[in-house]
Amino acid sequence: MDRAGVAPDTPVREWTMEMETKNVRPGRGEEKIWLDLSPHPLSVLQKMARVARLHQETVSCTVRAHETEARFQISFLDAARDDERCQARVIVRVNPERATPLRRFTINGHTVDVAARKNAAGEFRAFLSSDDGRETEMPDFVDSLISNFTAACQGHEPLLVTGEDGAQNVAWQLQILQAANREKQQG
Repeated sequence: MDRAGVAPDTPVREWTMEMETKNVRPGRGEEKIWLDLSPHPLSVLQKMARVARLHQETVSCTVRAHETEARFQISFLDAARDDERCQARVIVRVNPERATPLRRFTINGHTVDVAARKNAAGEFRAFLSSDDGRETEMPDFVDSLISNFTAACQGHEPLLVTGEDGAQNVAWQLQILQAANREKQQG
């Protein structure tokens, strides 16, 4: 499946990802929910951007009891995009009422739901369902990353997710959360 029904050469101007958990265990405060869930949406954005810069001055983050919503701009810095800017939005929440936690991303107004379940052969797989009714079955994302890590350790292929990717993800999480703390202190 292409990028949520958006042709690969189309500039990504707006991107949103929502991610939920049903887990409301004690002691899981607002900041912990952000730190637990936000790495996933941010990693999707990182892979779409390949090389990106978060514009700290554009970060707006609202922290509520069971939801954190962050809005910010990133620049895609690869040569083909020439500092293209994208309006990004990440929403993470605890929602014990939903039977299956929501995993959804939207690119330029086109929505894709992400689910994990067994296929007809009994294999655990990822399924992407777009707003135009198409569904694409893919290998499970965690299985893919583990397989890639093993192959990279054996010298058979390059790592899909590097230590540099992980450091950038953590930096973005903390930069966004820092903005939320400032909003809470001002409000």
